[in-house]
Amino acid sequence: MGEILGDVLIGFILMAAVAVLYLPVYFVLRKKVCFVRQMSFLLLAGCCLIILLATVLISVILGLTDGQDVLGVRMDINLIPFRWITEEWAMGREKMLSQVAANVVMFIPFGFILPAALPKFRGFLRTMFCAAGFSFLIEFVQYFIGRSSDIDDFLQNTAGGVIGYLIFLLFSKLFQRRKVWKKFTGRLS
Repeated sequence: MGEILGDVLIGFILMAAVAVLYLPVYFVLRKKVCFVRQMSFLLLAGCCLIILLATVLISVILGLTDGQDVLGVRMDINLIPFRWITEEWAMGREKMLSQVAANVVMFIPFGFILPAALPKFRGFLRTMFCAAGFSFLIEFVQYFIGRSSDIDDFLQNTAGGVIGYLIFLLFSKLFQRRKVWKKFTGRLS
C-alpha cells in the first residue's frame, strides 16, 4: 500500500511540473479556450505522462529491468490470461495484489479524462479500444527494454480504463446541467 501512495505522490509532483510547463500555452490560448476546458487537456497530458513514466520511462531512465540474461536483456512474455490468479508469486500475495490494484487504478484517470477532453472518445468502445491500445503499446515497449510483458497487465489496464469511463458517464449524468462540467467537457466554452 505504501508503494501505491508513493506512486500517487510522484503523480501529483509530475502533474505540478506539467502544469508549470503548460503555463505558456495557457497564456496563448486563454482568450480562445476557457481555463476549465484547458484543464481537461492538461489533465489528459499529465495522466499519459504519469502512466508512461510509471511503466516505461522510469525503467529506461534508471536502467531497471525485471532480470537480465547473458546478453543483459530479459525479454519475458506472458500470454496466458489470469495467470496471476493461479500461480505462486515469488513477490508474495500482498505484493501481487498491490501490483494488480496499481495496474487497474493507474488507468482509471485515463478512462475518465479521455472522453472529457476529447469528444471523439465519448463512446464506450472508442474509449475502451484507446485504453487497450495504450496498454498494448506499453506492454510492447516493455518487452523490448528488458522488462516483462504480460497479458494480465494489459487486461488490468484496460479494465481500469473502462472503470474510468463508467465514472465519466456517472459524472456526466450527475453534473450534466452544471456549467463547470459543460466547460470541462467542451459542451460550453
